[in-house]
Amino acid sequence: FFLMIRRPPRSTQSRSSAASDVYKRQALRAMLLIDEIRGRLCEIFSLKKHRIDHVVHGGVASAIVYGALTDATPEQIESAIGILSSHYVPFRASRSVGKELSNSESGAAAFIAESAVLSVKRSMRGFVGPRDIFRNREALWKMFTDDEGGD
Repeated sequence: FFLMIRRPPRSTQSRSSAASDVYKRQALRAMLLIDEIRGRLCEIFSLKKHRIDHVVHGGVASAIVYGALTDATPEQIESAIGILSSHYVPFRASRSVGKELSNSESGAAAFIAESAVLSVKRSMRGFVGPRDIFRNREALWKMFTDDEGGD
């Protein structure tokens, strides 16, 4: 995912390390923002008791940050989160029971980040995902709230 962050053209890479430093700082900020968003989602939405893999938080964060980096509109980012939350939610069944790490377990974060990027790209090309995904009573995220109103 971070390889897709606006790389400087090769001509500027060879001429100046200043352009390269800008992209390094941008990548670092993106990683920090992803971590901050994941942390806040973890505080609000506990996934383990619903047997949903925790990488979903990283997927939502990746969609938000990648959308911001690629100049997606807030509506497109919301749509991408809707696409991701509706179609790409991994359950904890992908986690191995034994002591050995499975391919599915080791690739879970990469798969959801890839799905997040794909969701943003689809949204930016006009595909409209579910709206108001955090309050829609039929959506994944409503499972974590106590009220049944669906506001």
